[in-house]
Amino acid sequence: MDPNISEKLVESVTSILKKTILFEKTERIQGIFIGLTICTSVFGLFTMYNTYKAVINENKLNDLENLIKENASVPKVYYKILLDCQNSVYNMSQLQIKMDTKLQTINDKMDGLLKNKTE
Repeated sequence: MDPNISEKLVESVTSILKKTILFEKTERIQGIFIGLTICTSVFGLFTMYNTYKAVINENKLNDLENLIKENASVPKVYYKILLDCQNSVYNMSQLQIKMDTKLQTINDKMDGLLKNKTE
């Protein structure tokens, strides 16, 4: 075996590595991979944040919808109370008119009786 063969082999491997620029390509691939990883992480964080906000807003909307459903009958109840009060006031005023009429009739009879006794 020739001792120069090992040197020639090393030189040929070195020249092949210089020609293919293998190490520069791996650094470039590594840089692209790091950039993609950072972009994907940022995009994932924004997606998680937006999903969290959407869930919170959906919960708030559901709570508001439930509150509206629970209180939908409240205006009807207030309206019924108002009508009942109005009916009660009307009935009381009618009773007051009848009572005033009866008292006036009694007063007129009393006046008539007193005039008859004094005459």
